[in-house]
Amino acid sequence: MWLRGRKPVRTCWRATRRVDMKVVVDRGVCQSHGQCEIMAPGVFRLGEDAKPEDVGEFEETYREDVVAAVDACPARAIRLADDITTTPRPRR
Repeated sequence: MWLRGRKPVRTCWRATRRVDMKVVVDRGVCQSHGQCEIMAPGVFRLGEDAKPEDVGEFEETYREDVVAAVDACPARAIRLADDITTTPRPRR
């Protein structure tokens, strides 16, 4: 499509993909061992019931610590979930 002597306007869109890592804790399965707080103290905080509070997303710098905490959980109550968001952006 030409617009009065200008270059053609592209209407194509490419999708960008952003992956955010989230920590999901199943408090019903958690047995209050506290290994998550030992392995990743910057991410996990234990509540009054000695179970980890809701964490949600975490900073990329803590990724290795969080993976270690997931592996160290004896009850397997912690897991990582990918939240994949696809947003269109204009083509350059």
